[in-house]
Amino acid sequence: MNALLNQLAKDLHTDLWALDSIFWWLKPKEDDGGEEVAPGPGASPLEVQQSFALEKHLHDFLFENWDKTELGKEWALYAEDNDPETAYEYPTDVGEIDLLAKHRKQPRWLVVELKRGQTSDDTVGQILRYIGWIRRHLAKSKEIVEGLIIARSVDDNLRYAASEVSHVKLMEYQVSFHLHAAKALEAVSTKDK
Repeated sequence: MNALLNQLAKDLHTDLWALDSIFWWLKPKEDDGGEEVAPGPGASPLEVQQSFALEKHLHDFLFENWDKTELGKEWALYAEDNDPETAYEYPTDVGEIDLLAKHRKQPRWLVVELKRGQTSDDTVGQILRYIGWIRRHLAKSKEIVEGLIIARSVDDNLRYAASEVSHVKLMEYQVSFHLHAAKALEAVSTKDK
């Protein structure tokens, strides 16, 4: 089976993670109230692969470029013992927090959860669980613990769920790709003539 999956990944010019995600997306889902957790029906295989590829790299991109994002202006990634890796998949007794940050000036924590291929209910429950854990194990008594869910798109199910929790915010991510003209070849210098 492994050899077959490796050959399929090679033939499709993708990695095993993306292949697994495509299989997961194609697997019949239980009725969850009509919420889509992956690209919708009718999406091309390329759209499905692109969506999962973006989600796969979003976590790493945010971690590596945190200070260049809007979030990095107010929030610093949490570090224990001066280890910047601490904030990435911060381990708790109730799961791994995608990214953990502290406010640069105020006594506030930020739990960041990336919504990747899961229902809105699962995502909201997950972030509330992490907020509760941080409040009990890391935050001091007067520190505020907030949550941020980052998704490719926010549907009404997620909006309704988050609207009832004042300390959980929602953000959508967008990827931009720009092309620009290359510089023209400069005139040959006189010494090259």
